[in-house]
Amino acid sequence: MGIETFEYIDDLNAANPTATDNVSEGDDHLRGLKTTLKNTFPNVTGAINATETELNYVDGVTSAIQTQLDAKLSSVADNSVTLAKMAAGTDGNLITYDASGDPAYVTTGTSGQVLTSGGTGVAPTFQAAAAGGATDIDGLSDGTTSGTNNVGLGSSALGSTTGQNNTAVGINALRSGGSNTYNNTAIGHDAMYSATGEEYSTAVGRWTLRAATTGSSNNAFGHSALYRSTSSTHNNAFGNDSLFYTLTGSANAAFGTASLRNNTGGDNSALGAYAGYYNTTGNDNTFLGESCNGSSATASNEFTLGNSAVSNLRCNDTSISSLSDERDKTNITDLPDSAGLDLINALRPVTYNWDRREWYEDGVTDGSKVMPTYRSWKPNSGQRQGFIAQEVETAISGHKYLEDSQVVNGTEDKKEFAPQHLLTNAIKAIQQLSAEVETLKAKVATLEGV
Repeated sequence: MGIETFEYIDDLNAANPTATDNVSEGDDHLRGLKTTLKNTFPNVTGAINATETELNYVDGVTSAIQTQLDAKLSSVADNSVTLAKMAAGTDGNLITYDASGDPAYVTTGTSGQVLTSGGTGVAPTFQAAAAGGATDIDGLSDGTTSGTNNVGLGSSALGSTTGQNNTAVGINALRSGGSNTYNNTAIGHDAMYSATGEEYSTAVGRWTLRAATTGSSNNAFGHSALYRSTSSTHNNAFGNDSLFYTLTGSANAAFGTASLRNNTGGDNSALGAYAGYYNTTGNDNTFLGESCNGSSATASNEFTLGNSAVSNLRCNDTSISSLSDERDKTNITDLPDSAGLDLINALRPVTYNWDRREWYEDGVTDGSKVMPTYRSWKPNSGQRQGFIAQEVETAISGHKYLEDSQVVNGTEDKKEFAPQHLLTNAIKAIQQLSAEVETLKAKVATLEGV
């Protein structure tokens, strides 16, 4: 028979060649078999070691195996690959990606080495750690321990400070210290910037005690607290801008934002935001309450409770006691008769409503802000009773003991009246009235023949 078609294995007929085929056709059959094998396995260039069992694993596969694997891989849910699935790795190995985006192992390093990037397209490697790094504060670019027991952290912190036992944290903190600066703590930008001889002081916050030079025992907490202080001592400022202008005044205590802000005096105490804000040269004053201030910026020896909105002072006791010991008094005489009933009769008790000048922008009252009916939520509302300071001032004129007792005080712009100081005069008047009653009773008894 003729030579069959040789292209793929499926084309071969196991019955060929037949016994009756010409022997001369044998070489054609051999060449046909070789052609069929090469056509069927065109990409096989080496030995195939798979067994028939292994080759049978692909039985039933109808599409590219890689395509199927890629499809399976894309369907793997996020976080579904567990540590257990990654078992059987090599101790110390890390996995990265090569330039083609394929996973690759990073060569295991040795103890103490650090993983170092080689840049794009270069696999990372383990390298010896670079030398450097500070081992103490002096090794830091912004750290110093100059002087004795000093510590500075921050650009120019401690600066030229060579004193002892100072701590400075922040840019320029304790920058100008020198050798006469001791036992200070400055925390914040420019805290104690100018200190050249400050001692035993603490400044926490930007610009706290910034201008201080030779003061001591000051404490400043809050932005710009004790900002202008130069040689002041024993001040305590807690709150932004508190004791801001206190240059040389000492023994002041301010607690609250801008409390005693404009103060230049000494021995003043203020508690509350803006308490004592307007006090300048006044000394020995106490201000309790938000925005409470003295009778004037220069007044001294005053105790102010609350601001102008406070209309009720509450205490379990109804009076305030003060020193009255005979051993501490001299030139004691009886109160003149003119300071009794005559003085009391010269006073004019009145009723009134508050209409304060500070309520108006131009300082001129027109009654538009008066609230005649009392409301607990409205300060200075309702009708009040009392006296007029100017009238009382006229009534007591010439009575030195009354004028010196500050029955009428304050300033020319704002006069104040202390009615409690007239209690002595009221008692004198009562005694005079009592004497008159006894005289009248005696006269009545005589007339009635008793």
